[in-house]
Amino acid sequence: MVDWHDQRGIATEPNIDRFICSLGGERVDKRLNKPNFENADYIFDEHRILIELKIIETEFGNMAPFARKELALQKSLARKFGIGPILRMERAPDEFYARGMLEIYRGPLSRIAKKANRQIRQTKKALNVDQYKGILLCVNDEFRKLNVSTVVGLFGRILHGANSQIDAFVYLTNHYVHIPGNNYANLLWVPYYADENDDDLQTFVNWLGKEWFDFGESEIGPSANRIEGPDIDIMGARPIR
Repeated sequence: MVDWHDQRGIATEPNIDRFICSLGGERVDKRLNKPNFENADYIFDEHRILIELKIIETEFGNMAPFARKELALQKSLARKFGIGPILRMERAPDEFYARGMLEIYRGPLSRIAKKANRQIRQTKKALNVDQYKGILLCVNDEFRKLNVSTVVGLFGRILHGANSQIDAFVYLTNHYVHIPGNNYANLLWVPYYADENDDDLQTFVNWLGKEWFDFGESEIGPSANRIEGPDIDIMGARPIR
């Protein structure tokens, strides 16, 4: 049997470079002569799109500062709700996650979004493409501490009303994920939009996603379970451990 915990997809920067270029996109750094700022990664002139790629390769929860904060929250939870449930490893109240655990991870994810926003803004200015839309393409390669809906929910809160250069956020997993009711190991492509009525942007992102999975199948073979559509339910989806 395959140990899906140890399996990886192909969402690495070299592969994404090849993929983007195969569709007519271009690396921005090929247009800029030694820029004195951090630029966005890709440009699609035909679609008037800039894309910044971020790959999360760190399991924040295993880092010492996060462990200390989590321990402090566990102690606080024990004082408030009783030590018994903690010792029995029962699910902590949602309040714990909403007000405590999630805030631990909000900081590093916020920094990812803010940096991407700045890179897109500065690239627009340097290339004089102010009307182009900005996409944050975020690949989760190793961050498994939180489930899928929690991570995308946090990014949604971070992006809402801020980071105005990011018109779309696309969340990819490069590790396999279990979706309740689905018997397969899954790689995800989950898009969110600042303006749900921006049909042109949604059309582009959906096209890009379809092409990405076509590219993946050309690299590693056909998928046994490929599902597309706006009604895919990822609530409860979690990394395979």
